[in-house]
Parts: sequence; structure tokens; C-alpha cells
Amino acid sequence: MSPRLLLLAGLTLGLGNAVAQPLKAPPPRDLEPAASNLPVLPLAIADAAAAGTQLAAAGQVDGAQIAFGADLFVASDIMLQGITAWDVVTFTRPQRWELNRAPVLHLRYEYSAALDPARSSITVRVNDKAIASQKVVQAKGDKLYIELLAPIPEEMLADYNTLTMSVVQHVTDECEDPFDPSLWTRVRSDSYIDFGFREKVIPAELKSFPYPFLDPLGYGPLELSLGGPQGVSAGQLQALGILGVAFGRHAAYRHVQVAAPVTDLTQAREHVLLVGTPQENPLIARVVNTQALTPGQGLIAAMPNPSNPTLGVLVVTGADEAGLLKAAGALAGQSRHEVLSGRESTVGLVEESRPPATRQSPLPVPPAREFTLADLAIADQTVRGFYAPAIKIPLKMEGDSHARIDGARVGIDFAYSAMLETKLSTMEVKLNGVTLASVSLSDPAGKQKNQGFLGGPRLWVDLPFELVEPTSELEVIFHLFPNNYEPCVYTTDVHIWGTVYASTVVEMGRDHWAMLPDLSLLRHDLWPLSTAVGDGGISIITADQPNIHDAGGALQMAAEIGRVSVVDAPELKVSAGAVSKDGSGADDTLVLLVGDGAHSTHASLVRDRQIALPGDLDRALQAQSKDLLTAKVGAAYATIEQALNPTNPDKTILVLHAPSASALRDLAADLQDFGRLVRMEGKAAVFGGDNSVESIKIDEKSRRQVGVIPLSSSFQTFVRASWPLLVLGVILASVVLSVLVRAWADRRGGQA
Repeated sequence: MSPRLLLLAGLTLGLGNAVAQPLKAPPPRDLEPAASNLPVLPLAIADAAAAGTQLAAAGQVDGAQIAFGADLFVASDIMLQGITAWDVVTFTRPQRWELNRAPVLHLRYEYSAALDPARSSITVRVNDKAIASQKVVQAKGDKLYIELLAPIPEEMLADYNTLTMSVVQHVTDECEDPFDPSLWTRVRSDSYIDFGFREKVIPAELKSFPYPFLDPLGYGPLELSLGGPQGVSAGQLQALGILGVAFGRHAAYRHVQVAAPVTDLTQAREHVLLVGTPQENPLIARVVNTQALTPGQGLIAAMPNPSNPTLGVLVVTGADEAGLLKAAGALAGQSRHEVLSGRESTVGLVEESRPPATRQSPLPVPPAREFTLADLAIADQTVRGFYAPAIKIPLKMEGDSHARIDGARVGIDFAYSAMLETKLSTMEVKLNGVTLASVSLSDPAGKQKNQGFLGGPRLWVDLPFELVEPTSELEVIFHLFPNNYEPCVYTTDVHIWGTVYASTVVEMGRDHWAMLPDLSLLRHDLWPLSTAVGDGGISIITADQPNIHDAGGALQMAAEIGRVSVVDAPELKVSAGAVSKDGSGADDTLVLLVGDGAHSTHASLVRDRQIALPGDLDRALQAQSKDLLTAKVGAAYATIEQALNPTNPDKTILVLHAPSASALRDLAADLQDFGRLVRMEGKAAVFGGDNSVESIKIDEKSRRQVGVIPLSSSFQTFVRASWPLLVLGVILASVVLSVLVRAWADRRGGQA
């Protein structure tokens, strides 16, 4: 399922959040069309010139341009093909925006030169109400596209909104084929909606958490800064680990962005998080009164920033470390924060605090061999028309997943409409772009779910194991033609449809093993971190004497792990320098955040030659206890390296090494960038100053298999790879058996 369809499904359920990054600046001036070049006929304004004049008169206002591609998950241009076609984009109206003018749609599109401009048009609707329509017109000057400019009346807007673009397209008034390839209009993904607004004042209220720090209807990531002095205690680190996982779960695909820390609230440009006891963090005493707290008590507070009331301050504190951790557990706990209210709440007891449930959608494939689309949070899906889009079903597995030779297939529960041309209509099934099967939609009366004695027209399709990857996509495509279809007859297609049901079954037998180190596996939801957090736990290790920059890096890393993990009770610890005071956790999966401060765990790995890039200006390239290169480099770039944990070789160590502690936040945030993740492979990667990523493959012999390949799978693989030898073996076995039988028969005859 595509991101746009995912977003539409979320809006239908009333649970989705638009994911976007408000743009601080308007589009480049050379992309802004002149109003005189934009023939628009919005319902409220009769002519295009008047519309342009009225919009210009409004003047420049604070706001954001919400782009189709960057903000609304329109991954590519939208193709509208055929005589009639339509598509939908969804958007939200954030709670924190007080609109000061009607939003304006800037719909940029191109169309086929063969279209008849007198009979071809495009219409735009918001929440099923038309806001603009125009005939296709030729772009003027050096413009490569047409721009439809349409105000959206504020009274039409709801929290969740649909923007429908429909076209009627003709190339001739005589014989016209609805599949003529010249019948097309392309809506560009750089189209956008221009919002003018003012940010509302932050409420001093906890009952709506995570709002206003994360607007459920907003765009962009959860942005916050840590506030406080340079020093950070062990209790603060532990609390930030708890909070980071919860923030990652709340933000989900919108991500968390930890900005530079502040030492005073007047410096803040984002929401501020104050964590620690009043003695550790003097900023806390400036906004809340903690004198009444008794030992073991925690306190949580939310309020507007005194220097900028459109930004918030979130306080997590306690009379001592125990109280601080209670406050963090209460705010981060699933369902716990929902009972908090008011400007501040005092916490005396927290038991069994678990972070909020994962909001990944669709969910990763469960451990069970057999599951349904409903288990992946994928609902029934229906498509319509000649050019029905593919129904996309993501199958996300762990990075060490390998499908068994005979262990993968899908049973598709589907239905289709009556009145189809059965000689032409088909359903096609693809896996990762490769067609696996195609069936005829042969019943003139259509098919319904649970029709017939066997419970419906379930179609079983084998999934070739060599095509199944940890990140795979299954596509079901309906090719629909109406009954009595004739190329030269104008035919409507909105009544023809196909449906794939959530009861569709996937069988996925798989083994779990990987050759590590291998940074390329991080592209699969940061594997192995995403599973290690529920399998033995993860320890994030900062510098020996961490400062607030190290703490920001730990918060960013914890949020990333919380976002990608789906376990109910993730185990994540944050400590300074060493794994823990008592040495426990040394055999966990480790994440080392190494800046410019002393880091004893990292130093021991360098001393024992467990890692290849120590990361200093006097840099050495090492492998298997020997130096491959020593050099003095001109600049120390950030590096990410993976190694096996020497204490427990079934676990890994991920080293994030930045030139300074302040750069650790950005390096951890780079793990959000899929474009960078796909360029990482091998043992180590260097992040250049030009945003490049260079992977280093060092001594492949040092890689080790983590996980077990079952004997049955090994035998199947051997048989499949060695079938000529198997045939020869069968022949030899037959010969030997024949000789033995003959000898036995001769012996029986002799005894007789």
C-alpha cells in the first residue's frame, strides 16, 4: 500500500496524522506563475484576474506551503488517464494554526498536446465540494506547466480533508478510444497548499499530551530542545532514555528532531524539555515550584514558554533520582499520561510503565507462519475504473529473514463487480515488480466474498523464495473493462470495481540468520536494533562525563529505536562511559555515542582492535588485529561502524562517532534518512561534509553468521543447488539396490 493510500486509510479511520514539514520560505520565485497566466474559475470568484488581484491584495503573511510531494506523501506525479479519471490527496488542518486567510491551492499540472481544449477540463473538490474548474490551456512563456490557483473557503475545512482532482479528456469528437495513450493529464508533486496562519498560545495543560508538543493534525517532526546546564547526571540519562522511546512512539513516521540545547528559555526556537532534579537543572525552579516535593516524588508540568507563548516547556523532575524516574515513567507510560491533567501533576507511584503502543502502519510481519492483512493493520481495499491503481501490500520482515524454499504463498480473498467484459478483465499479482499470476474475471454476475460452498474465490499464489526480501511489496492489479465495451463508444467506468479483503492470508515460513557486520541491514527498520530492544535489550553508552550535547544525542537515538520497534515492553538503558555500574548489560546490543569526550567503552574496543575506524585525526584502519593503514587526515568526519559484541558474539555494537558531542544529534538523526541508509553497507561508513556516504568493506573474513540455518532448510538448499548430482546419486543408488536384490535372490535360490 502506497504512503498516500496509507494516509487516506488513516483519515478514514480518524486515526491518521498528516506528516509534513512546514516550509519556512515560499517556493522559488521562478516557479511562481503570474496571475494573468492562470485562468481559474473558482465558484466564489467569477474570473481569474479578479482571483489573482484578491489574493495579491491579501499581502504576505506568516504561513507554510504544504507540498504534495514533501508533505502529503505524493511520492511521484499523479497520472490521470482515460476519458474520465480522478485521484485523491488528503491533508489536515493543524490544531495549533489559527488561520488568518483562506488557504490557496496551487495545483500544477501538464497535459497531452493531443487533448481538445474545448472539450477537456479539470475540476478540483475539497471534501466533495467543488472549489475550481478550468479547461486545459496552453502554458505561456517559458512555463512548462499550468497552475490552477484556487482559494479554499475556510468553512469547507474539517480536521481531515480530501482534495479530489478529476478530469474529462477528449482528443476528438468522433471515434474515441478510452485507452488512447494521448488521453492524459499529469498533476505535479510540487503542487502545494498555501496556508496563512498564526500559532496559537500553548495551553498550560497535561491532559492533551502529547499535544501541543506534537500536534496530531500537524505537519513535520516533533521538534524540541533540551534545556539546562552543561553537566548531565546518570539519572537524567536514564530518564531521557525512557522519554525518548515514548516520544518516538508518539511521533511515529513524523519522526523526532532534537535541536541544539539551550541554557536559557529565551534562546529557544522549539519546544523545550527540562529533565532532572531542581539541583541538577536550575531552569526547572524558574518555571515550577518543587519545594513541596518529598523524597521519591516526581513532578510533571506543561506550560507556555514565558519568552514565547507559542512554544511550550515540558518539565519532568523529582525530589531525587527515584522521583525523577517516576515522573518519566508516568509521562512515558502507555495510558499513564492520560490520567494526568492541569498545569502540573505530582507522581508518587508508577508500576508496570510501558511506552505507548507502536503506531507503525502497516505493521511488520508477525512471527507466526500464517497471518492475514488485518494482522498487518491493512483494511479491505477497493479500486475502480479502467485505470484502477494497484493495491499495494507491504511485507516488512526482520533484516535477518530468509524465506524458505517451499514456505511462502498468498491466498487472496477478492471480489469484483458485475457487468464486466469477461474476455478482457483480469486480476494480476506481482511481487517486487515481477508478475507471478494472472486470472480471468470470468463471471458475468461478478464475485462476492464468501460466495459459494468453499467460502469465496480465494486465489493461492506461490511466492518464489528468491524474490522475497525483508522489505517486499505485493501488488494486486485489477484490469477492468465494462461489459459490451467498444473502442468508439463513450463509456463510463465508475461502476466497475475490484476489492481485496483484509482476510487475505499470507504464509511466510522463514529462517533467521545474517552475516555480520553488515550496515546494509539497517535499512530494514534499523535491524538489528528494532528487534534487539525486545530480545535482551539495548544499552546506549555516552561519554564518561556526558554533557547536554551527549544527552541530546542519546535522546535522539532512543527516539529512533522507539519509533521502529514494535515490542510491547522495549528494554533500553542509557548510561555514561561503561555499560553500568555493576557491569550488567555488557552482553546486550550496544550503541556507542562517541563525541570528543573520553569514552571508556569505545577506548577498550580500540585497544582490543574490535573496531576498524578509531575515528581520531591520526586515523588507523584496522582489521583482525593488524593495521591496514595509518594516516593523519585533514578533517575528522562522522562515522558509523558495526561490530560483533566480544562478550556475546550473537549481539552487535553500533558505534556512532562524531567530531564533537554537538554533532551526535545530527548523526543519530541521519538514521531517519532512508536515502543514506541504502548507501550504507559493509562494516563502516563515513559521512562526508557534502552529505555523501562512503561505505568501507574491511576483511570479509571477519564476518560471522548470527542465527541458525535449520538442517531442513540446508538440505533443501543443497538439493536445489545440486540436482544434477542428486540425479546421478539416484541412478547409482538404483544400480546398487539392483545388485543387492539380485544377490539376495541368488542366495534365496541357492538355499531352496
